[in-house]
Amino acid sequence: MRGSGGADSLAATVRRPGPAPDVVELETHRVPPPGPGQVWVRMRAAAINPSDLLTIAGVYGARFPCPYVAGFEGVGVVERIGAGVVHLRPGLRVWPLGSPGAWQTLKLTEADWCFPVNDGLADHEVAMGYINPLTALLMLTDRASLTPGDRVVVSAAGSAIGRMLLRLANRQGVRPVAILRHARTRTVLAGLDLAGIVVADGWICPDTLRAAVGGVDFDLALDAVGGPVGQSMLEVLRPGGRMLHYGLLSGTPIDTADSVRRDVRVELVNLRSWVHGVPRERLGRALQAAASLVAAGTLASTIERVYPLSNIRTALHHAERPGRLGKILLACSSGDGS
Repeated sequence: MRGSGGADSLAATVRRPGPAPDVVELETHRVPPPGPGQVWVRMRAAAINPSDLLTIAGVYGARFPCPYVAGFEGVGVVERIGAGVVHLRPGLRVWPLGSPGAWQTLKLTEADWCFPVNDGLADHEVAMGYINPLTALLMLTDRASLTPGDRVVVSAAGSAIGRMLLRLANRQGVRPVAILRHARTRTVLAGLDLAGIVVADGWICPDTLRAAVGGVDFDLALDAVGGPVGQSMLEVLRPGGRMLHYGLLSGTPIDTADSVRRDVRVELVNLRSWVHGVPRERLGRALQAAASLVAAGTLASTIERVYPLSNIRTALHHAERPGRLGKILLACSSGDGS
């Protein structure tokens, strides 16, 4: 529908860097009508991810100048289109990518960054179907190709993406070693074919990791933690081995000053850089491939709780709680208390 006049959006706004529960405020913003090439997306559901919390805290630097509306991942329905938009229509369910702003009721965004969603997925599945699934797929299909017998170690293995990586490895005939931050999250690994489980929230004795694969070094490390855990993983790679480093949950980079391994490859995996660097057609195909694996369960996530957007502060406190067994989602539609 085309027309004149703006509309209000309830938005979780970041006005300064800091702990998310302290600095995110609900504000009502006036959203202007879509301009040429733009659309309104009425948000239905959004995920709270570690990348959101770290960005809000300023760990990644001034990636987005304050103030901005938070949230990188969510699903909504096209409500209104601007001039020149021909590939989208009102009522179409989409991923609105390319910019933050998922934690609000109405997002004004570029039509070229809206990708249609598989009909077979529920809103809550779509709301978790972009960042983690696409990152996992990028790492274990594009960056690394596994063969049965490869020795692989995965940190933060109890996280949503950690479990996705373990399941993808199993699909490729590999039995990984899983590193958990909390022993109570062992239950989420039930049903996976693992070479071993190591519980550690800091530096790990290299021999403890090697013992899980017969005392030898690893071919590949998938690290989302950095700090002492990432350093331990780096130490147990064989010459010629690789580390794909895709997160910084510890808030501390791997210390390469004292223990540079010139005989291994450490590669940073940045989904945002990849998404903004590939043609839209390729990104669309990757999203559909990830969605298919979400539907199959390989790249699916569990939900611990859904909060209305109006209860954002409680939701953020819950998202920061150690040892969670599932994702925290936001219900963004007005019918859910927003």
